[in-house]
Amino acid sequence: MSIIKILNNGNAIQKFFLPRLSTVNLTINIHRQHGTLLGNPKLQYPKYLQTTDNTTSDVLDKSWDEFYLAEYSTLKKCLKQVLGINEPPQKEDEISHHQPSRKLHQDTSGGKQPPIPTPLPSQPPTNKPLPRVLYIQNPVVWLTNKLDFRYLKKWDPNFSETEFTRGARQAVSTITELLSKSMFDNLKPLLTKSALLSLRKDVELLWADEVRRNIALTPGDVQLIIPRKLHFRNVVDKKYCDIDMVFIGLKWLEPQDLNPNPPLVFIDIIVRFHRNYSEGMTPDWTISAFKVRRFNIVPQKN
Repeated sequence: MSIIKILNNGNAIQKFFLPRLSTVNLTINIHRQHGTLLGNPKLQYPKYLQTTDNTTSDVLDKSWDEFYLAEYSTLKKCLKQVLGINEPPQKEDEISHHQPSRKLHQDTSGGKQPPIPTPLPSQPPTNKPLPRVLYIQNPVVWLTNKLDFRYLKKWDPNFSETEFTRGARQAVSTITELLSKSMFDNLKPLLTKSALLSLRKDVELLWADEVRRNIALTPGDVQLIIPRKLHFRNVVDKKYCDIDMVFIGLKWLEPQDLNPNPPLVFIDIIVRFHRNYSEGMTPDWTISAFKVRRFNIVPQKN
């Protein structure tokens, strides 16, 4: 704690109270005629802290000197307010001579105001995440499918369930995208002739226009891919394999920048992948059945 006292002779004394119940006076000379604050701050220590050569003893830590000098600028501000003195700007050599060493708590900007930071542009609202779709398959069915996939590797040692699932996801995404645009001719390389005729009949006769417009799924919209059943057929010297897969798609009906709470689109599709494993046949999977079992638009609560 400190107290500022202005004396009749024009000096100002700021008294600091130390933990040892002693005081130290910080004196600054004021030249009233020129309206400036002159001279270095002078420290006066109590007599019992002074030695014979008028220097302070080691009882007073040197760090206190820096603290008193740091208060010099604070005292000058108080005196200018009391006496109404406007101090002219100092030269660089005077500043370096009169001002004490700067500490972390002192202003190092040279009296200049720091630049005002430019406010960051407002960030767009974060997209609302899609709900998670969970499916627990019958353990017996799951185990049967795993055994069938292992058996399929005897027919095709290069078969990978992971790669097959990845390709199936992309195939369903491509087909739904083409269906939303009614581009049936582009579906010929992906579906068998009978599967394409059946699918086109469903789209033209059974599907509402709302279903066709919103049926498109990106690979990321396909939430679940579930193997349903594997079929193996041996006809004389011919070998065929069919894999039934269920695809669960989930997406927002509208972009969230247009509607912050858009309805959800839930799509359930069953697809049969067919391959002829007979010798001399092209090693490609085709789709022999494509059926949309469920299409629901689920409104969201505010």
